[in-house]
Amino acid sequence: MSTYSHSKIEAFRQCPRKFYYKYIAKVELEDAPEQIATFMGSRAHDCLEYLYERVGKGIVPTPEALKERFDAAWKEQWTKDIVIHDREMTGADYQKLGWRCVEQYYRRFHPFDQAVVVGLEQMIRFPLDDAEKYGMVGYIDRLAKTADGIWQIHDYKTNSRLPTQQDMDANPQLAYYEIGVRRRWKGVKRVELVWHFLQFDHSIVSTRTPEQLKSLKACAIATIKDIERRDQEENGFPTSEGPLCAYCDYEEVCPARKHLYRVRVMPENKLTKEPAVKLVDRWTKLEAQRKELRGEQGGLEAQIDEVRQAIIDVAKREGLELVAGREKEVVIKQVDKVMFPRKGEEPEEAAELEAALRATKWWNDLSTLSAAQLEAAWEEADQVNPDLRKLLKRFVWTDEDTTARLRHRRDLKA
Repeated sequence: MSTYSHSKIEAFRQCPRKFYYKYIAKVELEDAPEQIATFMGSRAHDCLEYLYERVGKGIVPTPEALKERFDAAWKEQWTKDIVIHDREMTGADYQKLGWRCVEQYYRRFHPFDQAVVVGLEQMIRFPLDDAEKYGMVGYIDRLAKTADGIWQIHDYKTNSRLPTQQDMDANPQLAYYEIGVRRRWKGVKRVELVWHFLQFDHSIVSTRTPEQLKSLKACAIATIKDIERRDQEENGFPTSEGPLCAYCDYEEVCPARKHLYRVRVMPENKLTKEPAVKLVDRWTKLEAQRKELRGEQGGLEAQIDEVRQAIIDVAKREGLELVAGREKEVVIKQVDKVMFPRKGEEPEEAAELEAALRATKWWNDLSTLSAAQLEAAWEEADQVNPDLRKLLKRFVWTDEDTTARLRHRRDLKA
C-alpha cells in the first residue's frame, strides 16, 4: 500500500518539483537553522502535551509548575542559530509570547475536564480506498471523547494570523484524520475538528458530512495517482512558482530559483561581474528605454492627429484639396464611408444585424461582424450576391469621411 501524509500530498499540490526533491530524489540538505516560529510552536505543543499527560493521570499542574517546565525546556532546547526575522523581537520576547499562548489556553480550559483524552500525538494510519491500495498516515495532537459521545480531533496552532471559519471548513488535514478515527473506532457518530489558535485565545470547530469525506478521499487518491503515473524523473515534476518559493528548502537546487539564490547572497563586487546578471541588467535598461520611446511615440501620435485635423479644418474652410508646406504637401480627400451598426455605438441595430445574419448561410463568413469584413461583403455582393446585398442594405448607411495624407511636394521633384 502506498502511504502518504497530509504534508506529502500538500507538498505536491504546492509544487511538484519540491515534492520530487523531498520524497523521490531525497535531496540531502545542509542542516538549515530552525526558525523561531517553529521553535516556539514546538515548545508550546510539548508543554500542552505534558499538561494533558498529567491530567490523564488525575493531576492538574499549577500554572507556576507548568511555566517552570516551559522555561526549562526553552532554555535547554535554545541555540544561537535559531533564526529571528523580526528585528524588533528577541528570543526572550518570543519566549514570553510562547508562554502567553500556553497560559491563555490554561485559563480558558482549566480544569481540563471537557473530555476524556484518548490519545496524545496519536498516530493514525488508514487506507483511503476499499482495495487498500492507497493509505494515509498522520499524528493527532490530542484525540478526545466527550461525555455525550462526541469525538474531538484537536490541533494547536501558534500562527500569527487568525484564519476564518471558511478557511478551516476547507482545511483537509484534520478531516483526513477523521476518516482514520471512524475506521479505527467503530460506532463513532459525531466528530468535531478543533483548531486552537493559541496567540489569539481562539478555537475554531468544524465538522464534515459523509459526502465531504468521500470527496476528500477521492481528491487525495486522484492526487496520488497523478504523482505515481508521472515519469519519476525531475522533468516530470515541474516547478510551480508562487509566494512560498522564498521559503522553500530547495531554492539552492531548483532551476527556477537557484540563480536567484546565488545572486541574493553574492557580494556586490562579484555581482557586477557575473555574466548572466549583466545580461539581465542590460535587458532591463533597454526595456526601460523602449518604454520611454513608446511614451514619446504616443505623445507624437496625438500631436500628429491634432495637426492633421487642423489641416482638414483649413482645407474645408478654404475649399482646398491640397495644402502645401515647404518640403511636403497634404492631399485632402473626401469619401463616402460605408457604415454598419456597431455594438458599442448602436447596440440594438447591431443585435438585429447579427440575428439576421445568423439565420443565413453567410454567418460563418461574417460572424466577427468586423467593419472591414462587412464592408468587403457589401462591395462584393453588389456584383455577385444580390440576396446578401439586399439583406445588408437594411442596415447600411454612408458617412462622409475626410482623409489627409502627407507626401513630398511633387512640384519640387521636377
